[in-house]
Amino acid sequence: MLTYYFPRFFKHHQIFKYFQYKKICFFAAFISGYLLFFYTAESFAQEHQKTKIYGLVTDQNNNDPVPSVNVYISGTMAGTTTDGDGSFEFTTDHQGKFELVFSYIGYKTVTKPVLLNSDTKQLQVIVHLEENTIEFEELVVESDNKSWQSNYEVFVSQFIGTSANADETFIQNSWVLDFRFDEDGSLVAVSDEPILIANHALGYEMHVDLIAFKWGEAIDLALFKMKMKFTEMETDNKNKKEKWEETREKTYKGSFEHFLYSMYEDDLDGNSFEIKPENGIVPLSAGETRLRLMESGQTYSGRLRLLKGYMISDITEILYGQKKKSLRDNRRRSLIAPMVTDGNGYFFITENRSLLDPVSLRVGGEWGFQRVADMVPKEFYMD
Repeated sequence: MLTYYFPRFFKHHQIFKYFQYKKICFFAAFISGYLLFFYTAESFAQEHQKTKIYGLVTDQNNNDPVPSVNVYISGTMAGTTTDGDGSFEFTTDHQGKFELVFSYIGYKTVTKPVLLNSDTKQLQVIVHLEENTIEFEELVVESDNKSWQSNYEVFVSQFIGTSANADETFIQNSWVLDFRFDEDGSLVAVSDEPILIANHALGYEMHVDLIAFKWGEAIDLALFKMKMKFTEMETDNKNKKEKWEETREKTYKGSFEHFLYSMYEDDLDGNSFEIKPENGIVPLSAGETRLRLMESGQTYSGRLRLLKGYMISDITEILYGQKKKSLRDNRRRSLIAPMVTDGNGYFFITENRSLLDPVSLRVGGEWGFQRVADMVPKEFYMD
């Protein structure tokens, strides 16, 4: 069971009050693949070395093969399904540390960490799935369909989002979702089956295994943890393909993913980002990165020399776009701040340009409204 704690740091901060007045919300998101849109895969290949991933999936109780299991690398388009004999096989050119996910209705989702490198020509993985039995006392009975519908609408707005892309993004099997409220009044969503999502704005179908979702209206904070596989939609319409490509590019540019990529590459200016104040985020040396990582209690099983650390002590504004010569600065505005309530906060960006710890930062402004409808797979910008 996952427990989350979110300090009310921003409620007492002068800058936050301004953005709260402007109705700009903050949120943090858990994604096995994203913080808000961050993936946990640890790196992608600079060279396209193909690796064959293969293996067998069986039932833990009787050792029978389990067919039609979804097997995928979280946050990417790489994966397959098991055959009738429970076997699977697919190839990928990704390199680094990833999460290999095994998902099937009626069984608990299994995640296996895998480390791929240029020497890994093939990797065998054997998995035994455990049946997902639900105890009677765990069941939540919704006696009022209006309550479910009201909770579902809140879930959609916080999970799918409210952007232009969200208008064309739909949950195709909403009936798999159940809702309840926890002790602090926050809405909790659960699903024992994968959530199937069609994003017609970006041209992706998404298979989502929801691990946790929580929305706290009182603190204006949404958190969710999930595993996700992307599949490109097929079409013979050339204009539609071009529109998808254009919208994907527009969605990615200026996003938090784009910012992390630019930070790691030390090319904020080249990618049209500006930090205010300029010293709001301070890069750490390799030695201090290791020290702060050790102090945080986090571990990194990837190539430590490629991990980059940063210090942030307060709410920092991030501007995106070309600055025009006018009285008003029309660049897109987002906010970033540490989750700690006082003192300096530290965060680390892995070699695949993702946060090592999704809860090390809190974001707001334009980034605060980006959700599942605004996500693109790692292949889009790491190939």
